[in-house]
Amino acid sequence: MAASLSTAIGDALLSLVEFVWPEAIPQVEELARRVTDIARPDPPFTLQTPDGQVLTGLVVLDCGRALLFIGTRQPAAARTAYRPPERGYEDEPPLWPLRPQYPR
Repeated sequence: MAASLSTAIGDALLSLVEFVWPEAIPQVEELARRVTDIARPDPPFTLQTPDGQVLTGLVVLDCGRALLFIGTRQPAAARTAYRPPERGYEDEPPLWPLRPQYPR
């Protein structure tokens, strides 16, 4: 009895997701676009320490001062391969491929 009830609840949840997901995709995509636009600096910039190391990770800034930094620093010797971005974000590919059209 318990196994059949678990299966029925699982099937019902799956049916609900299948029913709601096609309508929710545009809202999820718009939310992801907004979060991406908020999270990307414009224009692109790089952070370097006074001794020339490049920072990679997440940083929370307030008035140009780092309040929180989670990441790594690449030593100055490893910096030779690094180049600042030569183009803006608008030239990047989309976050995910075009979504298939679902029947309504």
